[in-house]
Amino acid sequence: MISQENLKEAILGLDDNVEFHYLVGPGTREIQLNCISLLFNNSYTPTFWFIEEFFDKKKNKRHLTSYSESRIELVPMSENKVHSILPEGDINFIQSKGVGWDINFNRFTFKIIFPHNASLLGKVKVRIFQDQVIQDFQDTKKRFGAHGVIGSHEPIPNTWPIEALDRFKNEGISGGRGQ
Repeated sequence: MISQENLKEAILGLDDNVEFHYLVGPGTREIQLNCISLLFNNSYTPTFWFIEEFFDKKKNKRHLTSYSESRIELVPMSENKVHSILPEGDINFIQSKGVGWDINFNRFTFKIIFPHNASLLGKVKVRIFQDQVIQDFQDTKKRFGAHGVIGSHEPIPNTWPIEALDRFKNEGISGGRGQ
């Protein structure tokens, strides 16, 4: 396995008898295109693999599937394993933003937790809080890929305007209103 940061150096040190397998996603479009460009520009045509998911009420199934119809079942990956393969900058980012890991979906989780006095905040402070957490969520998706992060929030206080809930939903952050 070669991380995208080391791909250029790794390609330069290889002979022509190497076969590449490329996992597409999750990641940013820029990362994907840079890696594919590096491979093609150095005359390597990889076998592309994609994550294929089936969700039902009984069981979630995830596979790696290639264009040749080969399929490999994915197994859940623990948070410790994820942390062991991430660069230090990503670990620091995760810790600073409170990003977690969902072992069932093999995705990062961004859960918004409201301040203890959230029900007392006025519209301006609600908006400032939302601006910050939405920016943090967008930064997380940019870093790990839009499909690599699940966003959610605890129940919004009833004192908050309905627009606050709508704004979270529009940003792809799930959750509801409090009682």
